[in-house]
Amino acid sequence: MLSNLAEDVANCYRCAAEYQELARLATKQKDREFYLAREQDWLLLAQSYQLSEEMGQAIDNLGRRLV
Repeated sequence: MLSNLAEDVANCYRCAAEYQELARLATKQKDREFYLAREQDWLLLAQSYQLSEEMGQAIDNLGRRLV
C-alpha cells in the first residue's frame, strides 16, 4: 500500500509541475490563473496523501506498542 501511495504522491507532484509550466507559457491572465489554481490543487492532494501515509504509520506504531 505504501508504495502505491508514494507513486500517487509522485504523480501529484508531476501533474503540479506540468500545470506550473502551462501557467508559465500561458499568454492570457485568466488561463495563467486557472493553471496556477490547478497546480495548487495537485500540491494539496499530494500533501493529503503524505499526511495519510504519516497517520497510517503513526497508527501502526501505536498498535505495535499496545500489543
